[in-house]
Amino acid sequence: MTVRQYLDSFISFCPYIELFISVPCIIINIYCAIRLANLNTFNNNFRIIMVISNFFGAGVSLFHPLVTMIPPEYVSYQNGYYFRGTSFYVIAFIHHWCVVIFDIKFFILGFERWFAFKSRATYEYSHDSTSIKIYLCIIFTAFCGLTAKIISYVKFHHNDTVDMTLQKAFVVDNDLPTLLAAHVMALSGWTYAMTIFRQVERQAEENRFRAQTLSESYQIKETINIISVIGPIIRAYITLVLLCGTFLSVNLYCIYYGYWSMSSIYYQSLTNFEYIMINTYNFYSSSYMIWYLRPLRKVFLNDLRSCFNCSIDIDNQVDTTVKRFDDEAKIYFDQLQNQWL
Repeated sequence: MTVRQYLDSFISFCPYIELFISVPCIIINIYCAIRLANLNTFNNNFRIIMVISNFFGAGVSLFHPLVTMIPPEYVSYQNGYYFRGTSFYVIAFIHHWCVVIFDIKFFILGFERWFAFKSRATYEYSHDSTSIKIYLCIIFTAFCGLTAKIISYVKFHHNDTVDMTLQKAFVVDNDLPTLLAAHVMALSGWTYAMTIFRQVERQAEENRFRAQTLSESYQIKETINIISVIGPIIRAYITLVLLCGTFLSVNLYCIYYGYWSMSSIYYQSLTNFEYIMINTYNFYSSSYMIWYLRPLRKVFLNDLRSCFNCSIDIDNQVDTTVKRFDDEAKIYFDQLQNQWL
């Protein structure tokens, strides 16, 4: 087989590879959403933001193969397939929306941890939903921005056919400026989050023994614990961003200098491989969160025990320092509860 034949085979199998990875990812996210809703160990803002972010990430994994496996002529408005076309573009719009939120999710995660630490004296019991409100505003703004982009494409792209215009407007892969903007947003989100997490982690370590109240002490310990878990996920994310950025750079260079076009198998192969890496990252981050968030892991192992009716012994791989402070916080709360009773 020639290289072209190998790439043709790879492109045809890519949607099924993505679906194969996305199914367990979605199952894990549904499980996390159910279990995190019943866990009061972490702040409500953090739990809601993590659940929503993971579902948007799973949406990227699920909807992209659905968009790529459908031939354009099958959903062509020019051929009279209005219902098929409308259904297809709704899916493409949702995928586009999920990509935007996936790219900027670390902006809001960084802000939530910064705001939690800044308001640590009252954050635990104040029920402040500032982070969630900002996140919902970002999601709504992304929706409005995508709608405005689609309207502008339809209004100003008069040289293309109707189907070509709609493909560029709705499908992320068919519009290079959109792809470039997505990669820039992802890199910017990582830079912001990494800066904020390092700053907050340093301040939390400095104030670890200076807490004035039990709530403040608990919030500092929770911040250290969460950052210790999020850190490897962020490092994996920058690896993903750099690899995807490299593939995009190759595509931009080759298209600009005429080596291939956006319809070539080389462009499609590199783009599909990006999404396979994104799906793999989503699976990794969701699985990592279950295993390294100690309360969630405890519930997960209890569920396994109940399913298989067996005992599961594991080595505690969490930092012993973090575990010690978690245990101290539990003792303090138990003592406080006993005084109230």
